[in-house]
Amino acid sequence: MCCCWNCNEDLLRLQSLLSYLGPSEDIKGLVLDFLCSAKDQIPNWLSVEVMCSNETRAVKLLLGMAPKALLPYATETFKDDNKKWCMLFTFLHEHIQNIPDDHPNVETYSQTFNAVLRHLAEHLNPVELLSLLPHGENPIFLPHVQRCVEKHQAEQLKNQNSIFGTRN
Repeated sequence: MCCCWNCNEDLLRLQSLLSYLGPSEDIKGLVLDFLCSAKDQIPNWLSVEVMCSNETRAVKLLLGMAPKALLPYATETFKDDNKKWCMLFTFLHEHIQNIPDDHPNVETYSQTFNAVLRHLAEHLNPVELLSLLPHGENPIFLPHVQRCVEKHQAEQLKNQNSIFGTRN
């Protein structure tokens, strides 16, 4: 693994260029082709690979190689796009089901999973959230479903009050 100033400087330049230009799909493809062909020589370039990948591939890369970066990436990239947050939930849930309890990142995955659930509970309606959750009883989902229902009921009351007005 090369950590020389020259390689790090090249990495920073490429990251800056990609961030500034918002590269076209053609340029992203060229960079990804280069990274794939030189993967053994440049193992520290995960950030560039994520920047040039579509969101699905980026999530999979981060899930496997840098799980602590997953939530900040999603927060910055997905914003309020519930479809993408649901995709992240699905990948995370599947990944968590397949890792052993003694995996070194199990706590990181668990925290990220709960943060994604909190986000979805705040942004989906109860029917959407329940349809996303796996079938069967799992107590980990209950507080999130309860929060989602409470938020939805509060929004309904707020809408009723705004329609009918409040009485004093």
